[in-house]
Amino acid sequence: MIKQASTNELACISILKMSDPAPRADGDPPLTVQTDFWNDWNLSHLASAKRDSFQLQQLDTAHAAAVRAKAGMHDGRPLRILDFGCGTGWLGASLTSFGDVTGIDLSTAAIEHGRQEFPDVQLIAGSFTDEIGRASCRERV
Repeated sequence: MIKQASTNELACISILKMSDPAPRADGDPPLTVQTDFWNDWNLSHLASAKRDSFQLQQLDTAHAAAVRAKAGMHDGRPLRILDFGCGTGWLGASLTSFGDVTGIDLSTAAIEHGRQEFPDVQLIAGSFTDEIGRASCRERV
């Protein structure tokens, strides 16, 4: 799901739903369980540089949103893009021609890999629901 900020200063890309650190009434697992899951998942998928059809659809949708956001900016400033649930940062890396990209993900393994592969993207390991994630995002926005 792609969301364009109402001020046209940010294109926020929200790819994954993450929950609060504690178990919720709706049955979402604790943050530590989610972190372990995403670390394992990302490690098993890092070797595949080939994008599947879902990822290619994400790419098309993100590019279309960035083009619309950029068209709405009349002062020529670059976009400031936040990619929540960025994994390795591959999608954000494809958007750097539109502006500055910051990604945040629970998976430290994915972030470490992404920092090596995509040095033009600021990648943060953590949850955007915790204070560290919120502070890190505020600093870059």
